[in-house]
Amino acid sequence: MSGKQSGNELVRKITVDENGVLKEKWTPCSPADPEGMEMTLMSMDPDSLLVPKVKKHDFMVALTSTKPSVDKDNIARHEKFTQEKGQSGA
Repeated sequence: MSGKQSGNELVRKITVDENGVLKEKWTPCSPADPEGMEMTLMSMDPDSLLVPKVKKHDFMVALTSTKPSVDKDNIARHEKFTQEKGQSGA
């Protein structure tokens, strides 16, 4: 197992809502978590998801493995277009 989260492994957590009622929620976990279950987020009720807290460390990890979606040539063409035509393109 790589230890990377794919978003398909979820683990059940019991939470308490604002009225003191116990609720079953699902949150992402490591594929190595023995209590994790393979599920798709799209097949789940959004109210049953427990969104994990995102920390600065999570963004730093993502920045080390995320590739740019555009290359330098595309950025240069966009900047030239903006200088010539303005942001509206008119």
